[in-house]
Amino acid sequence: MDEVKQEYIDICGPQIEDASSQEKKQLIKQALQFDKYVKNYQLENPCEKEHKYYNPAIQAYCNELKWDNGWHPVDKTDVRTAYPEFIPTDSAIETIKEHGEILEIGAGAGYWAHVLSEAGCEIMPTDMLPTDVEQPEDSSFWKNIGTGKNNLISLPRTGVHSVNQAKWSDDISEDEYPNIPWCEVEIADHSIVDEFPDKTIMICHPVIEKWTEDMLNRINPNQKFIFIGRWYPSNNAMPKFFEELTTWDLLDRFPVYDWGNMHAQGYVFQKV
Repeated sequence: MDEVKQEYIDICGPQIEDASSQEKKQLIKQALQFDKYVKNYQLENPCEKEHKYYNPAIQAYCNELKWDNGWHPVDKTDVRTAYPEFIPTDSAIETIKEHGEILEIGAGAGYWAHVLSEAGCEIMPTDMLPTDVEQPEDSSFWKNIGTGKNNLISLPRTGVHSVNQAKWSDDISEDEYPNIPWCEVEIADHSIVDEFPDKTIMICHPVIEKWTEDMLNRINPNQKFIFIGRWYPSNNAMPKFFEELTTWDLLDRFPVYDWGNMHAQGYVFQKV
């Protein structure tokens, strides 16, 4: 992506263009303070411990994947199409509950919101494209997504994965599909942040797109922000998203269960 390449140059300097792949990775890690923000959590095997909070993805993952400080696929499985890549630990749930009412951006099928709500957290999940909305008759509807024009509009719900249809293997019958969505997710893009200056903003596994940076710009000074994902270099958000966060106060962090034995974790920031 040209935008990402330009952000590399802006953050690390023009020397990054002539660097080898390994050198580029090291330059980016140094510039975005990877070693400061990534803690090496050694998690207990979630399949061998009692869990304080309702968290159905854990059992599903344990049934189909092996654990080695992260889940690994052992055969063809569809578990990751029904559950998120990052799953909350008890510590994650406890920490998030401590930070007041939550506005979640990019909630997808609403798994995190569902689990947090069951644990007593007040959370409002939103997504530009909730998984269970019926396709509107107005073909221009989705063109307004990202502009704020259709935020919180009401559309009929199908109760199934109807947008960006999940791909299931042939050997799983419809009766065995997990319950999707996990909760009702409101239609809204990141501009909804403007309307909730008193809520803690949360995002899990954002995408590498410019709106992630704009979202941070919309958060008010002293407002809290919870980021769940992998610190850069990763496939979560744009480079300058992370550069901006290095200027905020890091209040807390927490471990998450991560598919693939990577470095995902949760961070609680407060904008300065």
